[in-house]
Amino acid sequence: MVTASGMNPGLIGAYGSNIGVTPNLDELATYGILLDQCFVDSFDLREQLTSLATGLHALQSPRSANLWQALEQAGDSPTFITDDPIAAAWAEETGCRQVGLIDSEWPTAAAERPIDCASVGLFEAAAHELANN
Repeated sequence: MVTASGMNPGLIGAYGSNIGVTPNLDELATYGILLDQCFVDSFDLREQLTSLATGLHALQSPRSANLWQALEQAGDSPTFITDDPIAAAWAEETGCRQVGLIDSEWPTAAAERPIDCASVGLFEAAAHELANN
């Protein structure tokens, strides 16, 4: 699972971007689930992620998501990669064994070239993390 709290999905090819070249993320999207509209049922990020992981409303969701256990039982080795420390803590608390927190320094000025966008660094680090696991 890859989350990026601080970026616009319009920078990813799988979301229709013709500016950002993101073949690795596009391939992940081809074989995974791509959320192009996500309506959340809570203001709390931890509850939002638990709802996504369990399929239950935030008021009904158990305190821990069993997504990681289900993936491991299916023979997968789940990895959670994010640029958000709260999301990373949630993944660890709910039992994900491989959590990558990508340190992303968001610039204060607009990038002149797409390659200089902070999101490129985030996805480069995520691709490196996935390749090494």
